[in-house]
Amino acid sequence: MCNSINNVQVATSVEESKDSHSLVSFAMKCDVCNASDNIVGVFASALAPMSFAYCKSCAESSAEPYGVLVATLSVSLFSSADYDSQVRDSLKTIVDASLNIAGKTKEQFFADLDVAIKEYEASFE
Repeated sequence: MCNSINNVQVATSVEESKDSHSLVSFAMKCDVCNASDNIVGVFASALAPMSFAYCKSCAESSAEPYGVLVATLSVSLFSSADYDSQVRDSLKTIVDASLNIAGKTKEQFFADLDVAIKEYEASFE
């Protein structure tokens, strides 16, 4: 869901800023970890043609929002069993960082991925 404050569209939850000296009239939360401090900006995702707000820690670790991670890989793989053979190392680094921040295990990720793959395949039936 997009929120609009002062004609600025952001795909994140927003709160009115209490800082009257700020050039930005809203306070963002990190779309990866939901932190509201140390936000470094809104940047293009490494996974999909979308932009997200990132805190310093998530930006430096190359983490992405968990749902985007699952959705992106669900349209790229036939099953989680294909992960090791079909996913490049640079993407595995993003997956590992994202899982760490989301508090998910690889097993949970693979289970969520398999559900998303089945839902994606069913959309063509």
